[in-house]
Amino acid sequence: MNTNQFSPPLLKMIDLNAYDVFAGMILAFLLCAFLSRLLRISPANAASDKNLAKTMIFLGAIVSLIMAVIGNSLARAFGAIGALSLIRFRTAVKSTNDLAYLFMSIAVGMACGSGYFAIATGAAALFAIFIVLVERFMPDAPMTRVAMLRVAYPLKSELSGKIVEKIESSVLNHRLLSEENLADSKYSEMLIEVTLKEESQSSLLIKQICDIDADIKASVLLD
Repeated sequence: MNTNQFSPPLLKMIDLNAYDVFAGMILAFLLCAFLSRLLRISPANAASDKNLAKTMIFLGAIVSLIMAVIGNSLARAFGAIGALSLIRFRTAVKSTNDLAYLFMSIAVGMACGSGYFAIATGAAALFAIFIVLVERFMPDAPMTRVAMLRVAYPLKSELSGKIVEKIESSVLNHRLLSEENLADSKYSEMLIEVTLKEESQSSLLIKQICDIDADIKASVLLD
């Protein structure tokens, strides 16, 4: 009985020459540049680190070279792991979407470095299609941030209502934390928690509040 018929076939690795290695790096560079362009124009990644797009391009080309150097050698694989473990990244990834782009850049670089050029190209194209589908049918909720405002205004009955009305029309949500008359003063003070859109500027809201009356004083305690 031939026992070899039950043995799984060995995975055949592609032997790469210098031209294949360089071609793989160039292809990884181009494909990751394409992915980084998608990252820049995607509305869901507006808050991403602006340097991430460049990092993706370099990362794909570097990983492609590393995979080509490792090849079939287990010793070189462990050596590469040991060398790369010395690198420490201190920058936190701001968006979870950024991780997907980084991992895809690494995957593209690995495919190009292993000689699977068609797979790398097709995978990058599929990833672009996935991005379009996800953003089309699963739009992200708007990014928000919370700010704390302190507003001091003269004791005029109509000013309090105008300030609250202006805040209501300019923010996503607001909550009045406190309101009191200042001691030995003709001013009253409100402390308000507001929820702003990510792109909104609290300074613009302060200006709009102060434009109601010249005697109004507003400031941001926490943003």
